[in-house]
Amino acid sequence: MSLRTRNYIKSHIFIAPPGAGKTAFKNKKPGLSIDPEESIDWRLMDSRYTLYQQRALRNHPEVILEHELDWPTVWTREVLPRLRAALVLRKNIIMGMIAPSSAEIVSRFLKEFQKDTTLILPDEELHFQQVWNDKVKRLKTWGPQLRGWQHTFWLRLLLLGLATDLGLKIVKKPKFPKVYPNYRVGLAAREATHGNQKKFVEVFFGRWAELNKNEEIVAMHVETGFDKNGIYLKCDKTSKACGRKMHNCKLITHLKKDVYGNDLTAWIAQDKLRIPKRGQKNALIFFAGTLAPFHHGHLDALNSAKAFLESKGWNVVGGYASVFKKINDRRIDDIYSIFGSVEHRSSMLQLGTMRSDWLMADFPTQHVLRSSRLEQGDHPMQFLAKRLRKCGALSSEIPITTFWVNGKDAYMDSGFFKDFARHTDSDKLNPLRILIIDNRIGKDAWTRKRLAVAAPNLLPFIARHKLHQSNPTSATAVRNALKTSNRKELKQLVGLPLVESYLMGLMHTQAIRQVVTRKKGFK
Repeated sequence: MSLRTRNYIKSHIFIAPPGAGKTAFKNKKPGLSIDPEESIDWRLMDSRYTLYQQRALRNHPEVILEHELDWPTVWTREVLPRLRAALVLRKNIIMGMIAPSSAEIVSRFLKEFQKDTTLILPDEELHFQQVWNDKVKRLKTWGPQLRGWQHTFWLRLLLLGLATDLGLKIVKKPKFPKVYPNYRVGLAAREATHGNQKKFVEVFFGRWAELNKNEEIVAMHVETGFDKNGIYLKCDKTSKACGRKMHNCKLITHLKKDVYGNDLTAWIAQDKLRIPKRGQKNALIFFAGTLAPFHHGHLDALNSAKAFLESKGWNVVGGYASVFKKINDRRIDDIYSIFGSVEHRSSMLQLGTMRSDWLMADFPTQHVLRSSRLEQGDHPMQFLAKRLRKCGALSSEIPITTFWVNGKDAYMDSGFFKDFARHTDSDKLNPLRILIIDNRIGKDAWTRKRLAVAAPNLLPFIARHKLHQSNPTSATAVRNALKTSNRKELKQLVGLPLVESYLMGLMHTQAIRQVVTRKKGFK
């Protein structure tokens, strides 16, 4: 089957206040941009995420003020997945739904895209005249139908302040960025078609966007299950198209193959893979952990592992990181209830690896210390190269050694690693090795002295590398910063703006839930 290709766009973000012409700009070149707010059913958002008590809603049914909505939750659950769809599809993003209560979260998100974000800000008088002279817009931005987040004047000030603080480019009339050829979406995310019209792309693991012919978002879906024949999707009923003829919310969509004809359940990211070299030592890097949350320390350690292997003559063709599906009960405290779900942790991993040119997020995993999986040949580490060979991403003839990267404080299960040593070279095409990163002061379970007692047969198959970090961090330190609401420490310790934005969204949501009496229907 021929691979589907299309023009590649380096995603550029345009932000603009109401009446600045962002819709007209978007419509000049259909198919090149996505407005993440355009597909959202905002009436449903008012109903689902409103924070006012019933009395206030009864007394003022025609007025919906900005601070009525739980904007942090709206951002994390509804806006961010649509933004991620645009980034995966390499589309321009055109947006304006930035409210005071989400400004901090959005600011941290845009920090990652400072050089690729533009504020559209028309001449003030012309802008106001355009809005005022439009009878429909006047009522929504100045009059009795006012929604607080649409107020033209203060939204101009809000966006101008945001752009000034981040150093964004400000223009009166925007231009589309350059178009580049041949970008394959399905290598970076699962992509599938259903029938002759419907296209689907996975934006976060288990969360899918349904697209129209211009690859604009029609609706959002959640994965409800899978079997040997494919996966099943159900509409989450948050889009304007829901309940209309252009979209059937009640239909369970069954997707069997991706756009390349491969099984969706065996999919693996390939967009950052390098070509294995014949006659050289080729390596893959495997990393898995709780990752609650993923932070720059993890990324630094993995980058250091790659550099170390390359210094030893290895050609590192790619790396994969996964979160554990479950967290050990002994490690759970109140803070985990906010972001400890596998959905949140895997989403942060996907966001945190977006800018890396070699590291890719893989599906959540479990049972990495179970010997029976080694015996069956389906341990996540063993299965990595096999999945890549099966879909044709790696040659079926060139050996690829997989290095399992761990910190020196990783749990040493002597029984498992004795068994692991026996399987290191059992598959000549897919040898297994371990690389320990010494990146912090503290307990070291992997010294040669301890290994000589716990798993002596593992010694020939293990390497160590010492990493000196100028800005040391840990997931524990990040969680402590979250507990104390220390924004300065959080920024330093996380070090990844997209992950930081996601965490702040969850923490804002938690703060709102603690102090606001929830209206019936609020989730």
